[in-house]
Amino acid sequence: MRSIIDRLEADEFIVDRTHTDFAELAALAELLALAIGDGNPPSTRGGGAATKQFNAEVDELTQKVKIMYSGIQGQGAAYASRLDAKLYLQDLERKLQNATRTRPPPRQSILGIDHDEDEVERPKQQRFMQRFLHSKLKQPEPDLP
Repeated sequence: MRSIIDRLEADEFIVDRTHTDFAELAALAELLALAIGDGNPPSTRGGGAATKQFNAEVDELTQKVKIMYSGIQGQGAAYASRLDAKLYLQDLERKLQNATRTRPPPRQSILGIDHDEDEVERPKQQRFMQRFLHSKLKQPEPDLP
């Protein structure tokens, strides 16, 4: 995986509007997907550091691919090669995330909440809400005219 990540630093994988051959980039993305295959993951029986490193490298490669296709702008039939390149790169990203990793990527909250941190803060929040609701229940309701 490390050699593939390093290979993405080459000139033919740099995306810009004027110098990128998008048809070649699409072909390279498809070849890259074939070359990666399943990524030759380490045995999951032992788990441990090798599996974590492999998944971290797959995540790094996925991030690089995502940056590449996000830089491709173009709409309509006049930019068909750009759209092809973007689609091949998006397919490669999905393959890396869903087929190459040894486990699915950890879910991330759309609110940016870290689940480990949430488990630490949850009791504090629960105590606060209990006190808040308990004080509201004790207050008499105001008389309406």
